[in-house]
Amino acid sequence: MSTKTSGSCLGLCVVWALCVVGTVGFGQMFWATASKSVNYYRAAQGTFGEPGTVEPGRDTGDGMDGFLGRRCRGSFTPEDGAAPLRVSVPGGCTIDEVKEARLVSGDTSGRITNRDPDAAIMSGSGAWFQWALYSLVIGIVTLLCAMVALGPVAWLVEWRSRRRRPKVSLVKPEPKVPPEKLSLTKD
Repeated sequence: MSTKTSGSCLGLCVVWALCVVGTVGFGQMFWATASKSVNYYRAAQGTFGEPGTVEPGRDTGDGMDGFLGRRCRGSFTPEDGAAPLRVSVPGGCTIDEVKEARLVSGDTSGRITNRDPDAAIMSGSGAWFQWALYSLVIGIVTLLCAMVALGPVAWLVEWRSRRRRPKVSLVKPEPKVPPEKLSLTKD
C-alpha cells in the first residue's frame, strides 16, 4: 500500500469519525434550539409558561442573547405573588413599562448548556423566530453530517443486497432451438 493511499484512507476515516460525532452533537443542538423556539412561540401566544409581569429590561452588556440581540435582564413577578426572579428578557431592552409575560424555564440538562437562564416572554414576542432560524441551520448541518456518517453503512447494505440479488437481464433471450431441428446438411 502506498503512502498516498494510506494517507487518504486515514483522512477519510478522520472525516467519517468527525461526522459521526457531529451528527450526535448537532442533533442535540437541533433538539435544544427547536424546543426553545416552540416554547418561546407558545409562551408568546399565552399557552405555555407561568403567567406574571416583567419590569423593564436593561442591557447588561455581558454578551449576546443568541446571535441576533443583546442580553437583557429584567425582573419577573409571578401572578401568584411569589418573590420576583431575575430573568433574561428577549427583546426587552426597549420596553419602558411593566408588561404581562410568561416565564419559560431555561434548559439545565447540561447536554448543551448548563447556564441557560429563565426567560420572560412577552405576549406577541418574536423571540421564537431567531431560535427557529438557528434550528433550521443546525438541522441542515446535522443532516449533512448524518449523510456522510451513514454513507459507508448505506453503501455496505447496498453492496450486500446487490450480491444476493439474482442477475436479471433486460435483453430478451434468443429462442432456443431444439438440437433435432438443427441440421448442417440440406435435405
